[in-house]
Amino acid sequence: MITRTFPRAAMLELLEGASKSLKEVSRALIGKSRWASQHELIFREGEALYRAHFETGEEVVPWECETDVVVFRVVPREVTVIKYENIP
Repeated sequence: MITRTFPRAAMLELLEGASKSLKEVSRALIGKSRWASQHELIFREGEALYRAHFETGEEVVPWECETDVVVFRVVPREVTVIKYENIP
């Protein structure tokens, strides 16, 4: 896996929509606990795409204990999903 480190301040700007160099591609809720929600963030810098995870909540601030955020380089891949539905 290819990783890269971004300053926490730059990542917070990205979440707020104030970043000039980083652009959000998608944000998804991937988990929830009593006190926090876990999110997956896909973002772009130039032509490169990256994945980051973070938590939010009443007393939870994204990447609160980190000065730098380690993210993973990703590529888009189309996936076929089979769903099962009730027969009417």
